[in-house]
Amino acid sequence: MQLSRRARAPGVKRRGFVQTGVEIVKRETPLGLYKGLGAVMTGIVPKMAIRFTSYEWYKQALASSSGEITSRATFLAGLAAGVTEAVAVVTPMEVIKIRLQAQHHSMADPLDIPKYRNAAHAMYTVVKEEGVVALYRGVSLTALRQGTNQAVNFTAYTEFKA
Repeated sequence: MQLSRRARAPGVKRRGFVQTGVEIVKRETPLGLYKGLGAVMTGIVPKMAIRFTSYEWYKQALASSSGEITSRATFLAGLAAGVTEAVAVVTPMEVIKIRLQAQHHSMADPLDIPKYRNAAHAMYTVVKEEGVVALYRGVSLTALRQGTNQAVNFTAYTEFKA
C-alpha cells in the first residue's frame, strides 16, 4: 500500500489491506508478502542495542551532580537515543527494505531475476551504484520519528512503571 502508484492517481479508489495482499499473492506468490523482511530482521538487533546503550549513556550524561535523573532528562535521553538509532541503523535499514519491496519482479516467474537478491546484496548494490549517501535518504524525518517515539516511550515507561 505504501508503494502503490494507484493511491496517487486522482479519482481512483484506494485498495485496502486485504485487496493489496491478494494482489501481491496473485502476482508474486505468498512469498511476495515477505519482501524486505530480511532487512528488518537484520536491523532489529543492532537497532535495539544502539537504542538502549545510547539511552543509558545519554541518561547518565544528563543526570544531576547527585545522580538524580529528572523527567526532562529521561525525555531528552530518549529523544537522543531515538535520533542515534535512526542515523546509525534505522534509516539505512528502511532504505534497503523499501528497495527490496519496490522492485518490480514476479517471484512466481523463475526467469524474472530481481535487481536485489537479499538485504546484503541490496546494500552492496545501492552503495556501489549511488554511494553511501543514498542509504541516508529521509534521515531527517526518520530521526524526527524515532526521536519523538523513544522520548515518549522512555518517559512513559519511567513515569508510569509500578
